[in-house]
Amino acid sequence: VGPNMAVALVTTFYGSLLSNMVFIPVSNKLRVRHEEEMLCKTIVYEGVQGIQAGENPKYIETRLAELLPDGQYDSNEDSAEGASPAKKAKEKKK
Repeated sequence: VGPNMAVALVTTFYGSLLSNMVFIPVSNKLRVRHEEEMLCKTIVYEGVQGIQAGENPKYIETRLAELLPDGQYDSNEDSAEGASPAKKAKEKKK
């Protein structure tokens, strides 16, 4: 019984170490990458839908900017008020 119990405890220990030091961090990294990829695909899908529907490009830009997390949208063309379309859209929601 002794040697078998020792093997069981050692394998449990190694499993716990591998889980906490390798598999959980890899899982977290994969989860973040998946969320980023899904956001990109959603933005592309919404943009294509807007183009096919013949919507105004500024409206499409504003709608797509709303999908981005705060601080990720950087407009090259600021409007007269100096605010980006995403900021304006978020202010309208408030």
